[in-house]
Amino acid sequence: MFFFSHREKLASYFTNDKEFKPWDFQSNMVFARFDLFLNRLVKIEDIFVIMFEFQKLEKLEFGGVKGKTLSEQIYRMNEEFIESCKVFKEKTYDPSDFHNMVTLQFLY
Repeated sequence: MFFFSHREKLASYFTNDKEFKPWDFQSNMVFARFDLFLNRLVKIEDIFVIMFEFQKLEKLEFGGVKGKTLSEQIYRMNEEFIESCKVFKEKTYDPSDFHNMVTLQFLY
């Protein structure tokens, strides 16, 4: 975390005879909201990675005895996911708002 790396280097920022006083507060007092926001961005990134991977299913076809059945199942699964993605894409509120859990609800 950014906070800890700079807290460790804090003494090196002081020059001359200025007194060094280490930070003595809990990191979550300062960075709790940032951590929630960052976690939300990671979830959004996960959504895009999953969407990218599911795009590969559009072209996937199976052969063999069960090929048609498997291909149909993959097609239905892909269609269901595309519908879920439409819901996400058509939202009018900010997906990075970590207070709004409805945005990412279809993932859970």
